[in-house]
Amino acid sequence: MLTMRKIDKIRSLYYEDGMRVCDIARRIKCSSGTISKYVKIQDFNPVALHKKRRDNLWKMLPYEDDISAWLRLERGAHFKQHLTGMRVFELLQDKYSDFACSYYLTQKYFKNKRREFYSLNKQHVPLRHNPGEAQVDFGEVHYLLNGEKQRGYMLTIAFPYSNAVYCQIFKSKVGECLLQGIKNILYHIGGVPHEIRFDNDSGIVKICNHADGTKEQIPTELFLRFKNHFHFKAHFCNSHSPNEKANVEVGIHALRLRMLTPIPEITDLEEFNKQLLAACDANLNRRRRGQFNVMVNNLFEVDKANLLSLPEPEFEVASRKKHVCDNMGRIITNGAFHYYLSPAYIKKQVIVKSTYDKVAFLDEFGRQLCECERLYDPNESVSINWGAYLRLLSVKIGALEHCAITDHFPETLREFLLDSDKEVKRNYLRIMHEVYEKSDFATSVAFADKMVEDCVTDYEEMRCRAEKWSQVSYS
Repeated sequence: MLTMRKIDKIRSLYYEDGMRVCDIARRIKCSSGTISKYVKIQDFNPVALHKKRRDNLWKMLPYEDDISAWLRLERGAHFKQHLTGMRVFELLQDKYSDFACSYYLTQKYFKNKRREFYSLNKQHVPLRHNPGEAQVDFGEVHYLLNGEKQRGYMLTIAFPYSNAVYCQIFKSKVGECLLQGIKNILYHIGGVPHEIRFDNDSGIVKICNHADGTKEQIPTELFLRFKNHFHFKAHFCNSHSPNEKANVEVGIHALRLRMLTPIPEITDLEEFNKQLLAACDANLNRRRRGQFNVMVNNLFEVDKANLLSLPEPEFEVASRKKHVCDNMGRIITNGAFHYYLSPAYIKKQVIVKSTYDKVAFLDEFGRQLCECERLYDPNESVSINWGAYLRLLSVKIGALEHCAITDHFPETLREFLLDSDKEVKRNYLRIMHEVYEKSDFATSVAFADKMVEDCVTDYEEMRCRAEKWSQVSYS
């Protein structure tokens, strides 16, 4: 069939220019019969574009209800017990003695029916977003921290009504990081969304699979305390359904390009997060695409007018769990990260208070025993409070040369201690322990190195010098 432009040209040459059919055929390069056909046509109404019926699928319509019922039963079955075209053909033959459709026709109809049946799960409905609603998700990013490339996670809050987006960067996507990021953003914008949509991040919700095939989303205790403190309604998306939080997915991609490309160099992550909030404020000065076609900052003012007020008492984003130290004074968290506290806590119960960047260890009365940086890197999964082990090493002198504490000593101090006799080692470790108790581990190491430089090995003389060094008195 010729295009309408070519048909119009044929009729113009024939009726307006008076050309003969054979001459038009030579110019258009079509047969004379084709030219005559389009010259004689009187009805130019559009022809319905439909596929000619060349199959007999209509013969399967009486069995549609049976196949639909079997598909509903299949949905809850094990994936290895799903129906096939051959099995449906056999079932219909067994159920209906007069079943006359071929296997090819049955399997073709079943294939189309199954696609239609399961396509309902992949169809999406346009959603309406009210002012004051938000969506939260993490996105993976990379940055340079003190010159070293690190992998981090960008906590992003998107407001679908206005398309306003805010973000914070953390070293991990644990629950403490997610909630701390939300808290930072909420205090920055001065309000709380009345409903927040979350992904199924393991840090805030656990997925429980029941025997009947259903799934239950169980929020963590820290998340529930956070939710009730800020009085917002939480909604968790279905598994593998990013379309339910499409605005924040697009927001993550946009912020990653606008603010984190090329890879940023960061010296202080906390200060950089403050700069990100200011950059997100500046990012509001743009036009919203789509049906509104207005400035984002104007729409965000409507969002802010519908936010809940911030609670007066500030919420501390920290989880607390009880642990028992092993025979080395060590606690293992998440099955991978080792914190060595002190030999004094062997077989004792301590409370581990975890924030997004620190881990504090408390006694049964809530008094802080020690604090250290929180570990996230699997390649650096050990944190040891070496100062607390100095006293034990002064008793077990033989363990010194096999202990990693010497890696933290200056080379002169390390070589001196390893080459000295037991009594000198004991004197140095005892005085280092005393200086550590009054100050810190770095000060005790610096003092011991100074004693090596001055060639002092007597314990009493080192105690006298320690009083002048750290301005403390020993009884």
